[in-house]
Amino acid sequence: MADPVAVSFSLQDFSGKRKTIVYFMDPASTVADAQAAHDITAPKLDAVIDAKIIGAHVTLPLDPEGTEKSAAIDGNRVREGSLLGYSATGTTKRFGLYVPSWKNAGFTGDTVINTGAYATFISDLLNYSDDNARAIIAYLDGVRTFRK
Repeated sequence: MADPVAVSFSLQDFSGKRKTIVYFMDPASTVADAQAAHDITAPKLDAVIDAKIIGAHVTLPLDPEGTEKSAAIDGNRVREGSLLGYSATGTTKRFGLYVPSWKNAGFTGDTVINTGAYATFISDLLNYSDDNARAIIAYLDGVRTFRK
């Protein structure tokens, strides 16, 4: 069964607390379909809540690229991984990205190595932005970490 398209609404109450509500759509739905559904649903949702709608997002399922491994390797679990640190434009704050199941071979002690396939992946992330849509500009460091 294919993953559904997800449309989420971010809500904020009078005290500033935030929650998200998610609706699911047919996997074949497009961004235009999600926008149309949002435009129909948002006023109906707004009429029945006290909170304010402060944002909406759509998440589309993507097909695997095709060259990924067919089965997991007996190694680190998804809760054992690396925390990669980056700098981004327009801020002095660091952006951290947790990568689950980072291979043990990708560490020297508790430090992420930045050579070979690891360096290729670390550098590829420079094509993305941080969680505030600021361009990632430099890799700072990486450490072994554990997340539940």
